[in-house]
Amino acid sequence: MLILGLAVAAVSLLLTGLAIWQNGMRKQMKLDHVVHLPFFLAMVGMICGNIMAIPTVICAINGSGGTIAFSIFTIGCHSLTIAYLNCVIWYDEKGFAARNFLGIRRQCTFAEVEGLRTGKDQWLYFQGHRILLDEMAIGSKKFISMVKKGYSAAHDGRMLMETANFGRRKDPMNGNIQNPWLYFCIWIGMMLLCGGMVVFGVFSMMAMPASIEELSFHQMSFTDWNKEDDELRLTVPGREEAVRIFAYRGYGDLLPSPEELCSGETFTVGLDGHYIESLTGADGTVYITPELVWQNYHKTQDIFLAIMMVLFIAGIVFSAVGIDVARHPERYGRKFKRAFYQDYLWQ
Repeated sequence: MLILGLAVAAVSLLLTGLAIWQNGMRKQMKLDHVVHLPFFLAMVGMICGNIMAIPTVICAINGSGGTIAFSIFTIGCHSLTIAYLNCVIWYDEKGFAARNFLGIRRQCTFAEVEGLRTGKDQWLYFQGHRILLDEMAIGSKKFISMVKKGYSAAHDGRMLMETANFGRRKDPMNGNIQNPWLYFCIWIGMMLLCGGMVVFGVFSMMAMPASIEELSFHQMSFTDWNKEDDELRLTVPGREEAVRIFAYRGYGDLLPSPEELCSGETFTVGLDGHYIESLTGADGTVYITPELVWQNYHKTQDIFLAIMMVLFIAGIVFSAVGIDVARHPERYGRKFKRAFYQDYLWQ
């Protein structure tokens, strides 16, 4: 974990330095025939990426599993920095060279251009490839104008084909919205997440009592107690971690008060991890059994789980409707569609 955290932090600093250096180079060269993303996007990536690198290193030093999550967040933030560095187009009167997000460079003459898809962001098709001309990209309008002139000159005055659907591939949203795969993946991801939580809720509601054979039994006396998150935590002499009674209030009068539990009496305690599943007093009085724990759990949790499951099922339905709205917009009114997509996303 330490090596991963330090490596991610080093990459974060390296990308920051490269972006600042590249910005200075572009200002000095003052190139007129270059298309690139604005530096403020790189600044957002650098600031967020370096902020996320801090907890990455802290988790790495502590050996925490959060190192992986924060590493992903850090690199994800720096995707803007990488886009600023790599997504560049150079052109002249004959053609252009374009480099994509991965740094792959392709060259093309204006005669080899195939067409242009118009819209908020534009796609230029050439040699079986395509490049995105983001509306925020610096110099994109001048470049498109040069492409049209170069294409016309190379094809005896014929105009470049440009339509809103040029080169559009079949997508799950039937070509009705921009970035269809992004929104499709978001809806599917929500459905999977909500579905997973529903399954978790079902299994939780079907939870059965622990088996006596699975418990570890100890003779314990308790010296102190505190309540936290509806748990009663009892301190045991010589034991580093407190033992816990889940949903203590649910037992009502079946259990002695915390003060009585900590009066010095020795109990026979059956533990499942840190949780008490069986509790018997020195006089043989049984206070907690696995069956009582099971009943108390369902008494305190089933209503909450049922409400959450209804909400997650609603999330699944909402996601499914979101996909159908994009696939068949003619079925829905304008106001209803706005609950799922902004007006500018529609093609």
